[in-house]
Amino acid sequence: MDTTLPLPFLPSVDLAKGPVESKEGLTRQQLSYLGCVYFTATTDTIDNLLQFLQRHVSIEAFVNVTAIESKDDIVTILDAGARKVFVAAGQFESLQTYGDRVIPLFDEAHTVAYNNGVLVNVASDENTAKAALDRLAASKTSPIFLTSSTPDLESFHELATEYAAIPIIPATSLTIEASSKGKKSVPELIGTAWTSDRADKLIPTVVTDERGFALGLVYSSQESLAESLKTGTGVYQSRKRGLWYKGATSGDVQELVRFSLDCDQDALKFVVRQKGRGKNVAVLSLFLYLQYQVSVTYRNHHVSANIEVSQSWRRHWFREKLQHQKAHIQHDYSTTKSCCEQRSWKRQKSYVMRRQRKK
Repeated sequence: MDTTLPLPFLPSVDLAKGPVESKEGLTRQQLSYLGCVYFTATTDTIDNLLQFLQRHVSIEAFVNVTAIESKDDIVTILDAGARKVFVAAGQFESLQTYGDRVIPLFDEAHTVAYNNGVLVNVASDENTAKAALDRLAASKTSPIFLTSSTPDLESFHELATEYAAIPIIPATSLTIEASSKGKKSVPELIGTAWTSDRADKLIPTVVTDERGFALGLVYSSQESLAESLKTGTGVYQSRKRGLWYKGATSGDVQELVRFSLDCDQDALKFVVRQKGRGKNVAVLSLFLYLQYQVSVTYRNHHVSANIEVSQSWRRHWFREKLQHQKAHIQHDYSTTKSCCEQRSWKRQKSYVMRRQRKK
């Protein structure tokens, strides 16, 4: 269910500031829930970038390396785990061996095939940007990433929506509250992008753990998504009772790891870290059941048993069932041995008595 880009926008972070927590926009923790980030790298910030890629392997990094001239440095960034890099049109030819991980910057002066997407910089002249976007739309180029240095965030987002492009928005201009001047709401950005066939506009949400095992199917709304980002936990939309804070009563809280939209943008995926017993603890997963044929040989005794377990607990159940079967085998073995010894004693006694009669 993961997509090429898990969200309909990219949050950008200033590498020059290092690991310092920003006082504006999203916190570092809230950024991690988004699962993707955009950086503009320079020769002075490569070390900060490489440290980030090493420490945050689960976050997809999109890196603008147009300011870096050294091909070796760009290759190092790719090898370190960057999901995609944006390069100058003159650098693109020598890096095509990396396939769709390398995306060129739109440049009128160079003839480049934008087969794997393109990065367009929207300057102060919006008409020039629209002419470039019209040309790209005519050639069915996808995906189109938009970046801008203009302060008018609203018109920039409208331009991206018009051309089905992915806007790159500074994390300092994002909020989990309602949109305001100079601030775009993350729940609204995602909520306006998803499609729902329901009258209440709720969207199905698959909840999984970090290993990908499904824990449940729920519904989400913009309001519940905002609450999840605020609390850092699984908050969903009950069709009958309104907001559902998972674990508020039972204590079985789901810590939010990240979330994403699917490729059709008609379903959400929540990756959580389950605390406590969770739902249906006996099998843990509502969906993933496997039949295991356990075949055990213990002291020449053979036992077979079918065990129905969830994937996530199969080893635990197998171990428990095996111990249970072994206990029964040991009991049966002891009983059989005792019976055999008694029979053997009786046969020996009968043999001795027959010998005595013959004498």
